[in-house]
Amino acid sequence: ESTTTAAAPLNDDNDPINYLPDRCVNQSEVDAITKDFVDDWIVASDAAEANINNHTSKGWAIVATNGTQVIIQGKKVHGNTSTQKLELEAAVKGLEFLRANSKKGLILSDSGFVCSSSQCNYDVTAFPDLWSSFKEKKGETRIVHVSAHSKIVLNEMVDLFGKCYAAGIVEKDMEWPCDLNTAVIRSQEFKELLNKLLKDDAVDIKS
Repeated sequence: ESTTTAAAPLNDDNDPINYLPDRCVNQSEVDAITKDFVDDWIVASDAAEANINNHTSKGWAIVATNGTQVIIQGKKVHGNTSTQKLELEAAVKGLEFLRANSKKGLILSDSGFVCSSSQCNYDVTAFPDLWSSFKEKKGETRIVHVSAHSKIVLNEMVDLFGKCYAAGIVEKDMEWPCDLNTAVIRSQEFKELLNKLLKDDAVDIKS
């Protein structure tokens, strides 16, 4: 499976060298953008992996909210699937969700590969079918790069559920009729299940 990404060389963080993407580094910067999407859908996408008893599995997830509903979707996949492919697949699933529910919408992703390639229209050679689908479905949706592990609420949630799908804790889509703050509280039970799995089975979980 090809791991070729974009025409630009990448650094250790998998971002193109000498390129500063449209990136939010904290929640207040995200809030400054999402205020323009009141009553619209905002989607976070991510990929993760789990190593349980020396067996690696991976997964992707999206978390979508419109202020009164939270939709969580994801899937567990084979451990040999490249993380970059999963990051792109998650973004495509997010776009599919938006095309079914919104004219524009917003996607948050901590993937430098997806965001920088999208924002700069790089000539991407990896995963041509997925990239074709990404471009077809993008429409007027804004793709914003967010910093990982920076206490950005939606990104933290999608990171958690990416791990839950990868570990097999969650297997189906979920729809919660609540706002994002309530969903964060509700998601704590899944965090506890994940932590218990980590403790009991010495699992290695990565985002």
